Amino acid sequence: MVFDGVIVAQTADELGGPCALSYVPEAYLGHCEIRADHHVLAVVDGVALANRIAAYAIGPNGGYSDVSINTSNQQLTCRTFETWVLNGSGETAK
Repeated sequence: MVFDGVIVAQTADELGGPCALSYVPEAYLGHCEIRADHHVLAVVDGVALANRIAAYAIGPNGGYSDVSINTSNQQLTCRTFETWVLNGSGETAK
């Protein structure tokens, strides 16, 4: 089944209009992957944390253009929003 993306965050056109799209089914419980182009920004546990990171990532302080959120079976890279902001992506969660 293909799930159409849902906009979870979008910046103003004056800022370039980047968008965060979620391709995660509504009732999904599990790991989510946030991507910008072909780069994985983070793998987190849960949709709410993924949405928060994606929204920040497309903002002025995040520095990314469009990002997507997908289900994932990969190992977690961070457990909190604060950890992601302070350490960035790519490190395994402890």
